[in-house]
Amino acid sequence: MKHYLKILVAAGLFAACSSGPDALASSAGAADKSSIVLSDDAQNYLNSARVASSNVAVIESGNETFNEMKTLLSEKYDVRVLSTDENEILFEKEGVQVDLSELESNRKQCANGILKTIMPSKYADKYMLVSVDEEWQFSEHEGSKISGYTFNFKRLFEGRVVRNNRNNLYISTDGNGLFKDGLITVQDLKTTTEMVAVNDDVKENVAVLDSIYRENSYTVVVCSMCKRGEKKVQINKVIITGVADAYCQSSQNSDLKLWPCISYTTKESLADGDTIARVVDAPYSRAVSAE
Repeated sequence: MKHYLKILVAAGLFAACSSGPDALASSAGAADKSSIVLSDDAQNYLNSARVASSNVAVIESGNETFNEMKTLLSEKYDVRVLSTDENEILFEKEGVQVDLSELESNRKQCANGILKTIMPSKYADKYMLVSVDEEWQFSEHEGSKISGYTFNFKRLFEGRVVRNNRNNLYISTDGNGLFKDGLITVQDLKTTTEMVAVNDDVKENVAVLDSIYRENSYTVVVCSMCKRGEKKVQINKVIITGVADAYCQSSQNSDLKLWPCISYTTKESLADGDTIARVVDAPYSRAVSAE
């Protein structure tokens, strides 16, 4: 029996909307007219041999991972549970310094160093950086300068980035790398015996991604401070700047499942001259079957 993976297209970085498989089927063969360009890094990743699990995962109802994380963080930080329903923990401690010297030259290396400094050792390699937010301070006499950073991480599970909003890690520092606080949400996950056929044909991968954009006529809804309302703008070109094997969430038969998918970071050139960056999640092929 075939199951189809819902496609999640980020409207912001994580705010997602979904579209079904019928739109994918109608777009078959559209990739030859695609406006999608793969960066060298993205091309190399898709052509590489990967070891990410092909098994479907499920979200369990327990709090085992949450309780373990709370215990481990409590050994070093002041910990406050913000929500037991959302499995959300705030942790703080004064005087913890992280190294930001490679933030511009090697962001991945910088992020890994931050995780090793801040996170319990068991989880230091279980997260991947997805973005960095900058906080700016303005002064009439000194001008503007960066006063802080928030490093946004997603959890890694079985070699895949978990692309829902319940497995996140946010680490905030001041402009010099002094730790301010961390916020984490975490769920109990486990893999099942159900598997998805992972297609390693790059042309097919790009065709699926193209079909997602084509469903929306290569347009994006943008909003300028939301004062004049939203408007649709044509997307002229999509550059895939990064790729990761991921887990996308789907609800089927009342079970919360995580399906193997591909997560793309994009840089999109718009007809009005602007450029936006987004994250787009897609299946490996236009008909993803589960065995």
